[in-house]
Amino acid sequence: MKKIFYLSVLVTTLTLTSCEGNESPAPTKNEYIEFSSTGFREICCLRWDANGDGKLSYQEASLVKSIGTTFYGCEYLEDTFHEFQYFTGISSIPDNAFYGCTQLQGITLPPQITHIGKKAFAECHRLGGLNIPSNVKSIGANAFSNAGSKRNYDKTSLKIESFSDWLQIDFAGKEANPLSVFRCTALNTVNSILREWHFPQDITKLKAYVFCGYKDLIRIEVPDHITQIDAAAFADSGLIEINIPEGVTYIASNVFINSNLSKVTIPNSVISIGECAFSGCKLSSIKFPNSVTKIETCAFSGCQSLRTIEISEYITYIGNGAFSSCRQLETVYCRSTTPPEVGWAIFNDISLASDFKIYVPTTSVEAYKNASGWRDYAWRIVGYDFE
Repeated sequence: MKKIFYLSVLVTTLTLTSCEGNESPAPTKNEYIEFSSTGFREICCLRWDANGDGKLSYQEASLVKSIGTTFYGCEYLEDTFHEFQYFTGISSIPDNAFYGCTQLQGITLPPQITHIGKKAFAECHRLGGLNIPSNVKSIGANAFSNAGSKRNYDKTSLKIESFSDWLQIDFAGKEANPLSVFRCTALNTVNSILREWHFPQDITKLKAYVFCGYKDLIRIEVPDHITQIDAAAFADSGLIEINIPEGVTYIASNVFINSNLSKVTIPNSVISIGECAFSGCKLSSIKFPNSVTKIETCAFSGCQSLRTIEISEYITYIGNGAFSSCRQLETVYCRSTTPPEVGWAIFNDISLASDFKIYVPTTSVEAYKNASGWRDYAWRIVGYDFE
């Protein structure tokens, strides 16, 4: 039986089709583009009207190889620029291309675009509609910084033409991912709708920032053939539950930072947990499988709902501030008879008034109370007979 993998999202889902309503039937080369915006028409004709007839034909638009910074800082340009899709000779949106176009409300990118440059749509405060063509391979840093900031999030629309191609985009940071700015176009408008998308077998990793900032994502079933999840893949997302697939050996830095994650299953293949991997999550408990040997700096810092931690006997290192600012922490079970090496302040900023206890093997109480890093919490260390 063919196995289906799915994402579960609130209210909206990715639309895996091209931008319906913004496309027109294929024009002949001598026809002229009808612009919805006078401002965009005037600039385009001024720059690329080769025969000087005061109009821009589809052919003239197709011969443009780069728009450079033609539209940079054009605060007065209102309405939409869906006619941009006819500039079929362009393969890349330059850095700062539409930077500061504060009145731009929507745009349709040409289908052959492979790269969106740094700050390409930064400070486009009213931008509410955008498509990501299936040919896009990379998006530069801060490409969408403050984009759509003056629009109601519920009224924004992001159209992704191919889910499998989306998984292969290289994002240069959170604000390079339009999911952190725009709501994905809904196929239906009911709460907690479930959609099933196929993760191609040839994709074995989720790239950095791939779902970063996606607030409508609530759970995801990651298939077994995914063996690598890169940094910040789900950072700042609405994700509440995930089963990390067997085969993943390293939980990358910042991968779930500041997400809504409250339930996670860590498989017995994971060896190390990266810096700030779960920082700021909503986990109430965490149990480490025997495979984990290292917990890096601030891995679980700021998990305000975390109450119980179970540290296996195989963990040999816990980094600086790994569980700092977990202010609801009540119980830590540490099974190792030899105190793991720890950095400074692993339990820093936990209320002194709380009845927080660290349970260690009864025969190792004194060893823990005298060990570097652990001695700072000597009065909380209690012997326990583990089965």
